[in-house]
Amino acid sequence: MMKQAVDAYYRKEYALTTITLASMWEGIIYKKNNDHSGKKGNKTKDNFRKLVDRNKCHAIAADYFEKYIMYDCRSNEQVIDDVPGRNSMMHSFSKKYPSRKAALNAILFTNFLLHLKPLETEV
Repeated sequence: MMKQAVDAYYRKEYALTTITLASMWEGIIYKKNNDHSGKKGNKTKDNFRKLVDRNKCHAIAADYFEKYIMYDCRSNEQVIDDVPGRNSMMHSFSKKYPSRKAALNAILFTNFLLHLKPLETEV
């Protein structure tokens, strides 16, 4: 799906890129945490923070995730332009067609997620 999303980006189909990738982020995070308990916003943030800590990433990654990916968006007025906010994309709060910048940010964030090492399962 990542390849097709990048192909869509090159065709200037930024909505396809952004929304497709945003729809996968929680699933990737839960899978890398070996968490099968069900997806919930705060739990997703905790799971992402665990991955960031496990991978020894700078805390700015977790801050970016909270401020620009999983930020609280429950109306059109709360949408932050040019960022691929998961809630704004998944719940149709976006005011306009996603920009090239938002699509590129979605690609870069997805790439970052895919390269995080998963949490090791306990035996």
